[in-house]
Amino acid sequence: SLKSDLDKVEEEIHSIFHQAGAQTQTESKYSPWEPQFNTKILNSTLSLYAEMFNKEAEVVVIHAGLECATFFNHMPGIQIISFGPEMKEVHTTGEWVDIASVGRFYDFLIALLARPIIE
Repeated sequence: SLKSDLDKVEEEIHSIFHQAGAQTQTESKYSPWEPQFNTKILNSTLSLYAEMFNKEAEVVVIHAGLECATFFNHMPGIQIISFGPEMKEVHTTGEWVDIASVGRFYDFLIALLARPIIE
């Protein structure tokens, strides 16, 4: 999530390979996206989630959100959140999605888009 951490890991990987006599090159990489935990959009989203599902949403940071980083890099200061249905083992042969959560996600997204962002 942090560019400084990403750069550090990249340097460590290059260093390990260089010690083994290999040459390395970074051809492309995606920008990280640092989550923002105190924004109007997140607070409004959490409030709506509690209203709709009678429980608190779990806010976690995971390896995802490539599009969020791209938007943020082109529109600095934009408030962004990322959420979706329940998925496990993403990008593996064992990837799956909980079909019932897709329906809940859709209903929640429609309600969120209709809701004005509140403090």
